[in-house]
Amino acid sequence: MNFVTYRSTALVSALKTLQEKISRLELEKFKAQNCLTTLSMENNEHKKALSEKEKSEAAQREAVRQKHDVVTQLNSAEQRCSLLEKQLDYMRKMVHNAEMEKNTVLEQQTFLQQGNIQDKLEKLEFLEKECLQLTATQQAAEVMNMFVDS
Repeated sequence: MNFVTYRSTALVSALKTLQEKISRLELEKFKAQNCLTTLSMENNEHKKALSEKEKSEAAQREAVRQKHDVVTQLNSAEQRCSLLEKQLDYMRKMVHNAEMEKNTVLEQQTFLQQGNIQDKLEKLEFLEKECLQLTATQQAAEVMNMFVDS
C-alpha cells in the first residue's frame, strides 16, 4: 500500500470512528432528553399530588375549625339554658313568696278587722307598703324574665 492509500484509509477510519462517537452522543442526548422529559412529568405529577394533599389538609383543618366552632356554640347555648333555668326557678320562688306574703297580708287584714281601728289602719298601711314592694319586685322579675327570654 502506498502512503496516500494508507492515509486515506486512516482518514476514513478516523471519520467512521468520529461518526460513531457522534451517533453515540446523539443517542445519549436523546436518552437524556427523554429522561429530562420523564423527570419533568414526574415533577409535575408530584407537584399536583402535593397541591392536592395541601388542599385536602386545608379542607381537613377547616372541618376541624368548624367542628370546634359548633362545639363552642353548643357549650354557649347550654350555659345560657342553664342560666335561664336558674332564673326561671328564682322567678318561681319569688312568685311563691309573693303569694305567701299576700296570703299573710290577707290574714293580717282579717286580724286587723277584729282589733283596734287605729292599730288596724297603721298595720294596713304597713302591709300595703309591703304589698307594693312585693308587687314591684314581682314586676321587676317579670321584666327581667322578658329580657332573658328575648
